[in-house]
Amino acid sequence: MRKNAGKVSEKDPVRTRMAAFCRRIVSFVRRGLRRCGEIAFRSKKITENRIGKTNSLDYELWKDYGDVSMTVYRNGRFDCCWDRAGNVLFRTGRKFNSRLPHEKIGDIAVDYEADYEPQGPSFLSVYGWTRWPLAEYYIVDNWGGIRWTPGEHLGTVEADGGVYDVYRVIMRRGASIDGTTDFPQFRSVRREKRSSGHVSVSEHFRAWENLGIEMGGLYEVSLCVEGVNHSSGRASVTENRVSIRKPQ
Repeated sequence: MRKNAGKVSEKDPVRTRMAAFCRRIVSFVRRGLRRCGEIAFRSKKITENRIGKTNSLDYELWKDYGDVSMTVYRNGRFDCCWDRAGNVLFRTGRKFNSRLPHEKIGDIAVDYEADYEPQGPSFLSVYGWTRWPLAEYYIVDNWGGIRWTPGEHLGTVEADGGVYDVYRVIMRRGASIDGTTDFPQFRSVRREKRSSGHVSVSEHFRAWENLGIEMGGLYEVSLCVEGVNHSSGRASVTENRVSIRKPQ
């Protein structure tokens, strides 16, 4: 029997240095690839329904009909225009897998700035969906045409220096992320318009729950420009940051 059987031999210093060197090389290459991806995504112009991803955020264009155009840039910025659109949504933000409720994902906020020029009915909002149960939601900061206050008024939310009225309406055979079906739609509508600022998304979610709204698994949080009812307009989103503070 060997005398040193069962003893752990000391690490080879040469191999240790080589392993550390290799780890540094791999890390350097990964950073370089990420940087190349950021540089490669300069902009993308789309005119038909599409879902995609920039270097950091998800984007989507959805319309039923009308002449529309969306140019997506890095970091959530985008330009859009629409002419005589029935219903069109331009948006960039974060999409999730719908498995977790918002409180499990973290404290969510959106910081944005936009040059928003609607001609007719339109909305500038933080927008998204939940599943189980399926629901569509809006946090409306600005609008074209009249201030839309549909359905049942549930209460108010005070957040980010303003007061929002909360409404619930049931959409019958509406277009959804799961096809044509019935689903509730929730809206926080700000009383005073603005086109830039900080939106405490999770604060609205918690307030809605306190008003009796059931929030499902979070599918999306996006900054959205929407045109409805054959409207026209243009917008340029120059800042759009979705931040998530992980739960403790």
